[in-house]
Amino acid sequence: MGFTVTKDALIKRVNRRLAPECLMLRVARGDGMVLREYGRHYVVDLCRNQVERADVDVEEYARELGVMKDWEQMREDEAA
Repeated sequence: MGFTVTKDALIKRVNRRLAPECLMLRVARGDGMVLREYGRHYVVDLCRNQVERADVDVEEYARELGVMKDWEQMREDEAA
C-alpha cells in the first residue's frame, strides 16, 4: 500500500501548481447553484474570472498535473 494524502493537502498541491497560470481549484460549499452547475470541484481562471473546467475529479486531476505520484492515494477528508 502507498502513502496516503488528504484531499485538502492534494487541493493545496494542485493550487500551488496552477497559481503561475492564474488558475485555482475551488470547492463548492453547500448545495447551491455553483454545486449544481459546476460540480463539487471546479477550476477557475482568476485573471478572466471564468470557470475553465467543471466536475473535476481531484485525484485524477492531481495525477494529470504531476503533483500526485503513482504510489500515493487520496483519503477523503470529513470536511471536504
